[in-house]
Formats: sequence, structure tokens, C-alpha cells
Amino acid sequence: ASRDAHDVINDIGFGWYQIKYTFLIGISYFTSAMGFAILAVTTSVLKTQWELQNTPAAMLMSSAAAGMLAGSAAGGMLADLFGRRKAVIFSLVGICFFIFAMPTAIHHSFAIFYSFGFGFFYLTGLLSGNVLLGEIFPTADRHLSSIYGDVFFQAGLISGNTIVALHSENLNLQELNWRSLWFFIAIPAVFATIMCVFHLD
Repeated sequence: ASRDAHDVINDIGFGWYQIKYTFLIGISYFTSAMGFAILAVTTSVLKTQWELQNTPAAMLMSSAAAGMLAGSAAGGMLADLFGRRKAVIFSLVGICFFIFAMPTAIHHSFAIFYSFGFGFFYLTGLLSGNVLLGEIFPTADRHLSSIYGDVFFQAGLISGNTIVALHSENLNLQELNWRSLWFFIAIPAVFATIMCVFHLD
């Protein structure tokens, strides 16, 4: 009888290969979650500091969700065209770009665009990463792939919120330097991108 890749994975079982991929995909989840934690604070800060009216404030707060909606539509297509590994790397490169771009925003229209882009590339990579992890896990352990991914994501949320808390003792939105917050995410974002480029084979 013919055997496919899943049969071979089931015979070999859970091992170093799955651990490596879990870490690589996991750090991309970690970076994305940190970004969303700080993005949530940024939108509130900008609404206060820039004294935004209801319409631009609402657009800013919903732009990441709109980007995620577009990313969900494009993610599968990109994975089919270029493969899931390249889709994850493509996502990380895009996330890095918008992480570095966000602090340069001088008007709410730029912040809306950057927030949209961050959400787009986040979900593009999330879809491919989830499927990729599910494919390389043995059938008996496949449920663990989503659990491990959630652990990395929650760790990113906690880290992002911790950075915000440490960055400002009183969290006064009028005084919080939101631009500097984004450079804290740049470190894991660049690290995750480099690791996936060279090791996500």
C-alpha cells in the first residue's frame, strides 16, 4: 500500500523537528501578540493625544480588524501560490515593516494604514502557521499544535502589556510616549524573521 508523508510522521512520532517548528511559528505568534497589545494602547493614546473626532478614532480602532479580514482572504491564496513556509516568512517581513513604520506616523491616516497593514500580515501568517503546525504533528499529537501556539500568543500579550506598564507608571495617555513602545516589539520581530528565513525549511 502507498504511504504518504502523514504516515511517515506518525511512524516517527513527535520529536526535534516538531519542536523546532513549534518554536519558529511560536515566536511569530509571540511577536504578533506583542504588537496587538501595544497597538491597542496606541489607538487609545492617539485618540487622546491627537484629539481625534469620532469617525477617525473609530477607523483607527477598527483598521487592524479590517486588515485581518483582508488577510484571511489573501492568506490561503498566498499559501497556495508560494507555499505555507514562504507565506509565514512573507507575513513576518510585513509585520516588521509596519512595526518600524508605525512610530513614524504623523497623521491619523498614516496610523490607520499602518494598523491595517499590521492586521493584514498578522492573519496571513497565522493561517499558514496553524496549518503548517498541524501538518507536521503526528495525528495523536495534533491537538497540541494549537495549544503550543496559544501559549506563545498569550506570552506575547503578557509581554506587551508588561512593557506598557513598565513604560509609564501612571499610564497617563496624554503623556505616554507611544512611539518608543513600538521599538520594543522590533527586537523579537527581527529575531523571528531572521530565524524563520534561515531555519523554516
